[in-house]
Amino acid sequence: MTLPEFSLAALIAWKEAHALEADHALLFTAPGNSTSINDVLLGAVVKDALAAIGFLAPDMSPRVLRNTFARRQLLSGRTNEDTTRMLGLVSHRTVTRLRATIVEACECR
Repeated sequence: MTLPEFSLAALIAWKEAHALEADHALLFTAPGNSTSINDVLLGAVVKDALAAIGFLAPDMSPRVLRNTFARRQLLSGRTNEDTTRMLGLVSHRTVTRLRATIVEACECR
């Protein structure tokens, strides 16, 4: 899978910051230490990061990141099947729902 251009700078910075521990480094760690992060703490980290960039919405969970990624894939021409596979989902239900929101947004213009 090719990484989207917008993600490269952040991933390169992470890799450089963790160069000495690259074989063992976790992508998401608990703030202040190197232990793995649980789903509740990940939600808090995502919410704080979204707030820091001025994004405010009723849902400020990792789901926002997943849905944004999925919509970018669909808008770039990927199929529902490809996008579902990239997200690691079992069914196409989420991607089908997201595609419907894109169609509705386009029809409103």
